[in-house]
Amino acid sequence: MLAEAVIEGAEKLRGTRSGRIYPSNVSICPVRTFSNLRPSLDPPSSHSLLVMNDGKYQETQMIDDLERAGFSIKDRQEVLHIGPMRGRGDGLIKVGEEWCLLECKATNGRYYADFKKSGFQAQPGWKVQTQLYLHSEELRGQGITKGFVYTKHRDSCWTYDLPFEYEPQFATALVTQVEKILDGWIPEPVKIPLCSTCKLRVDCWKATLIDFSGVGTASMPEMVEQWKRGKHFQTFGKELVEEARIVFEVELGDKSVVTIDDLKVSRINSIRSGISRSKFVEVYGPEALPGVWEETPVSQMRSSEITL
Repeated sequence: MLAEAVIEGAEKLRGTRSGRIYPSNVSICPVRTFSNLRPSLDPPSSHSLLVMNDGKYQETQMIDDLERAGFSIKDRQEVLHIGPMRGRGDGLIKVGEEWCLLECKATNGRYYADFKKSGFQAQPGWKVQTQLYLHSEELRGQGITKGFVYTKHRDSCWTYDLPFEYEPQFATALVTQVEKILDGWIPEPVKIPLCSTCKLRVDCWKATLIDFSGVGTASMPEMVEQWKRGKHFQTFGKELVEEARIVFEVELGDKSVVTIDDLKVSRINSIRSGISRSKFVEVYGPEALPGVWEETPVSQMRSSEITL
């Protein structure tokens, strides 16, 4: 009863299109930008509205944590003017003696782990957004050329930050892209790494005919959500375990066993045996290989998210 009422109440969070253009509408792909500037035919669900609103609360907590740690933060949610666009940054943070742009992102486990591993390569949209903020009249006027993306894993409160610097040519090209689209330019598709996960890839590159004779459909929203959450925790957990393993490896050194609080870390040396294919060919000749080669059919189940 309560849960259903909250979902219904989330509709009050749905805003109306203001006609303004925001940095979050812009992509490194002009076709994606063109699509984002058109009226949406697929508005976010009530649950998605709750998730986005929760992000605002989380980001406020992140600001509180930084201030508690001794950082000075000013100009929260200041309106920034970037050519035909308007945006609101999360503020400016003083690091040492220098004021820098601050952009806070509260994310799920997959986004957190991917960004920590690959930076802006994993989240090109975050680079676009932050570079456009640094390109604003206000921040350029203050001579601010550096920034930090401060990200937090929602469920565990683990945090990570990535410093970056202003790239004028990159930002200028993005502003030019938006201005051309507003002047009537219709961009043509260009293949870039972003295409592999883009929701527009079928429209851009057309669909390949697929045999659907062995394909079925079903609806199990609760189990699907459980699987997704499990995969996110699995990705994040693997990242944490790997970080700890590196530290433990240093502590273990040449010792065979070391106790670290309530963990036992030991080095296990073993010998793996098997037949080397290249060695077999070297000793018995390639003509003998077909006589011992076997192929065994293996059937496995694999689950993966459908990206549209």
